Amino acid sequence: MLWQFPVDTQIKTRTPDWLGEFFAMGSVGLRFSQETVAKYRDCLRQVWIWWGEREVKEMTPQGLLSLKQTWISRDLSVSRQTSLLLALKRFLQFCKEQKGCELQLNPADIRPPRRPRNEVLYLTAAEVEILLRPFRCEPLEGKYIFRAFGFERSLSSCLHCSPYQRGTLS
Repeated sequence: MLWQFPVDTQIKTRTPDWLGEFFAMGSVGLRFSQETVAKYRDCLRQVWIWWGEREVKEMTPQGLLSLKQTWISRDLSVSRQTSLLLALKRFLQFCKEQKGCELQLNPADIRPPRRPRNEVLYLTAAEVEILLRPFRCEPLEGKYIFRAFGFERSLSSCLHCSPYQRGTLS
């Protein structure tokens, strides 16, 4: 049997009661695709498996910190943590703005973890010229056209290198 959000019709500020409206607002009001709504549903399901049957307004910054520690201990990737946090943030914004719920955790305070950045290497103009030597580059209507192996494209549209954008390739 698939997991479902618990239903408690007695308390209207419990999280699952507003999720249906949130998903409808996302698909209709924000024009989310079905895949995006499914991703939000999956992310919020993960959050509320941990959060349980408590009310939305009971979520605190300390609770969020505990949630993040749980994810780190389970070795969730930074990308997954980011997805979960941003889905939670959007849902809390909905609760605050659309439902008028007084929250202890301000959605603006939810920040995703920093993603590790890879070092980016750029070729110098001289290195690009060495790389392009075997290919013909011909001027056409003020642009240089790259022709090799039946492929033709303006250098200014495929290379973001200032010497080529200025037309200094000879």
